[in-house]
Amino acid sequence: MLLCFVDESFKPDLYGFGAVMADASQTRWLTQRMHEIVAALQEYGVEPQTELHAHPIFHGKEHGAGCLRACA
Repeated sequence: MLLCFVDESFKPDLYGFGAVMADASQTRWLTQRMHEIVAALQEYGVEPQTELHAHPIFHGKEHGAGCLRACA
């Protein structure tokens, strides 16, 4: 069985979405990697339960400020 993870984005002139399909083994691996990424960001002030979003990361707001410090 494949799982499909979908996300959408909206702007007044654009509506789009993206998707990732993965089987159970790949989903476990992706989940573990995401947990590892967020755990590595703790030293930069990102809380372990944070759900990462592109907009704050790209603009250095909310949890994105910590992500940008980690990349510096």
